[in-house]
Amino acid sequence: LFIIQIGDEGTEEFTQEVRPALAATAIDKSASLDTRTECCSSLAVLCYLLEEDLTEILEVMRMFETIFSGSYLKGDGTVKVSGTVVEEGQWHAAAVDGWALLLTLLPPEHADALLHNQPPSFAKLAELLEAHSLEVRLAAGGALAIAHEHVHGEEEEEGEGEEGAADELGAQLRPRLEELARDSHKYRAKRHRKLQRATFRDVLKYFEVRWPR
Repeated sequence: LFIIQIGDEGTEEFTQEVRPALAATAIDKSASLDTRTECCSSLAVLCYLLEEDLTEILEVMRMFETIFSGSYLKGDGTVKVSGTVVEEGQWHAAAVDGWALLLTLLPPEHADALLHNQPPSFAKLAELLEAHSLEVRLAAGGALAIAHEHVHGEEEEEGEGEEGAADELGAQLRPRLEELARDSHKYRAKRHRKLQRATFRDVLKYFEVRWPR
């Protein structure tokens, strides 16, 4: 609300002062996880509303990726289940959400190039669907849908998309999305199972419309 209230006057100065402080605190391991999480969310909103410098936006996106990369699979393809990763799930999820929000500020062709030339790729985002943290899995599902819609949505509406690449991505994602949409593992809390199923039913529905069987 404060960002909106200050209007156009003073926004550049405000952004230049606040953005570095939020970014520094977001990755400060001496700060509490709640503080780091809030800083990620606030930084994403600040940049989305006020930042016009694409270089700065990309820098913040890279910072977010370094945070949530902690939830990628291990080198051997297994899920990280250490106490630290479990505890940091909410922080990683806020970084995923922030990254996805800022991706929408990039021109679609730039976003596409970004996903192909530097992390996270669609494949890396898909790895987050396996994360131990519920928050990270939910954020990853949303980020995948946002990234695909932003990069390929307009092409598909015009019938100009690269169907081969899109079909391949759909084939890779669908089994895991279906599994998450009907997850009934008893070791998960009932509330978590319900939230995950509801969220991934929506994500799966989005992709099914674009990649029918």
